[in-house]
Amino acid sequence: MLPAARGAAMHELLGWAIYRAAAAIRGERTFRYLAEYVRTERRPAAETAAWQREKLTALVEYAAKEIPFYRDLGAREFADLPVIEKRMLKDAPERFVSRAAAGRLTVKVTSGSTSEPTRIVKDAESMAREQAASYRAYRWTGIAPGARQARFWGVPLTAKERRKHRLRDALLNRVRLSAFNYTDRSFEEYLRALRRWKPAYLYGYTSVIHEFARYLAASGAEKIPLPGLRSVITTAEILTPRMREEIVAGLGAPVFDEYGCAETGSIAHDCEEGSLHINAENLFVEVLGDDGVIRPAGEGRLLLSELHNRAQPLLRYDSGDYGELTAEPCRCGRTLPVLKNVHGRVYDTVIGPEGRRYNAAFFSYIFKEAQHRGETIRQFQVIQNDRTITFRIVKGKDFTPAVEELLARQLEAEFGDYFAACFEYREKIERERSGKLRQLIRISPAESESSS
Repeated sequence: MLPAARGAAMHELLGWAIYRAAAAIRGERTFRYLAEYVRTERRPAAETAAWQREKLTALVEYAAKEIPFYRDLGAREFADLPVIEKRMLKDAPERFVSRAAAGRLTVKVTSGSTSEPTRIVKDAESMAREQAASYRAYRWTGIAPGARQARFWGVPLTAKERRKHRLRDALLNRVRLSAFNYTDRSFEEYLRALRRWKPAYLYGYTSVIHEFARYLAASGAEKIPLPGLRSVITTAEILTPRMREEIVAGLGAPVFDEYGCAETGSIAHDCEEGSLHINAENLFVEVLGDDGVIRPAGEGRLLLSELHNRAQPLLRYDSGDYGELTAEPCRCGRTLPVLKNVHGRVYDTVIGPEGRRYNAAFFSYIFKEAQHRGETIRQFQVIQNDRTITFRIVKGKDFTPAVEELLARQLEAEFGDYFAACFEYREKIERERSGKLRQLIRISPAESESSS
């Protein structure tokens, strides 16, 4: 083994040991559950479904005794439970927390990108199982716990928090590259830092990793700019097929997408075949159709039921995301259910004539023809305000006024004269406080207006 490879292997072994020690200190059986999940990812789907039903039955019985909201509801069957919305957790949080919650508890806080943050209480078992499911999925990408990571993520604003995160990052064998306020010069510095660090994988916001990969491709960096890079894991934002292709082209490593939310943690992960597999050992997922009917498969809003968190069990929690749930077999051989066409929050859809919805991926296709004409557009954001669509654009070096005409024509081809097209030009598209970059924002109509 070459010295560099031997050093990397030693770092991973040390990282593995630190991860195991941290789990033990927290009283979490993460690695026991990891071994269990590696075994169950290929068991017959019918067995997993039966196991889920047993867990849900037990959890509903527990909730009816220990959770004020469910005790007052009087429901005894999972099928009778109502949909839980985020506003319900905010209006009366104490009604959803167990009176019997014990042991080490963790309070998770959502990013609050559309409103004030939500607090969720999780027990040690649910935290350990959440982490185990992520570790299993990382195995699919060729990554083990403790492997060197470079993280394109948020950086705390205060010095105290930055020191705390630097220590945590060091213990977890990773470096952090800011997803905030970056430029091409920042990317030059990132590349130098990454070559020094030699990460096994990159992890972070989809849009930032995509921009970094495009920067590498445009700057004439080597075909393999980061030797030893095994995979790229994108998260928190939509990954379009074009973005995936450009990340692979720029970084020379396969891309795996991760889907989750702050309230429940990771929900689904890409396998090597590109299917987004649900962590069925942790979550039961249903779809709520536009007709108000809850179904075990098909398209609609994704409802999530946690199977292990007894501190604050979320049952039929409305994620606010849309997607398609299918039982189609995957070529990878894993029997975990598959999610398709996950397309963002309720307010990350445009509402057109007759209440028809269009997600951010649709607008990526509108921009595709313009992007085929060269680097006409570096970034874009679409904003709906009633019957006006504003295209917010960061111009590329090949931009011409003909791009406006093309986009307006594409909009008219789909919607006729329903929408008026407006254009704004920016030096950059501002990110949210969390670091996320929203491709699509709907100001109006509100959800209640669109469904009336």
